Amino acid sequence: MLSANGQKWLKAIHLIFVCCWVGGVFVLCLLFIPKASVESGGELYGINRAIHWADMGIVVIVGVLGSLLTGFIYGCQTKWGFFKHRWIMVKWIIAITVTLLGIVVLGPIEKELLTMSYHLGIDALTDPTYMNLEYWQMVLGAIPLVSLVFAVIISVLKPWGKNK
Repeated sequence: MLSANGQKWLKAIHLIFVCCWVGGVFVLCLLFIPKASVESGGELYGINRAIHWADMGIVVIVGVLGSLLTGFIYGCQTKWGFFKHRWIMVKWIIAITVTLLGIVVLGPIEKELLTMSYHLGIDALTDPTYMNLEYWQMVLGAIPLVSLVFAVIISVLKPWGKNK
């Protein structure tokens, strides 16, 4: 078990990673706004590249890995555990589901949009495959944002009490 001071440090580090994850996903959603007014293939590719790097290279991936690791340490090294409280179990379900959605669905879509915008340039915006993938990236990309914000809210409110 961690000392009280150790738990405070763990909480601070965990919150920093959570901020990276939630903030990064928020930025990914905001990067769809300039896509609506691109005028060149270079702009389109640049936005897709920014999305890819913010997600996989800089912010989101660091937030995901850090949040999961510090959350796991929390479960092992503090009184909170993994199964004592329903709200903690819900947070784990959200974290794992959002992570898997990102790896299995959104990551490949993101990579394909990046590749297509590189090869097709501005013509990607008239390509049915590109437009379909972009639609699903927007629709499915909102799920992690809403889910993670919900996880933050239940972390603060701690609803549903203890498990028996």
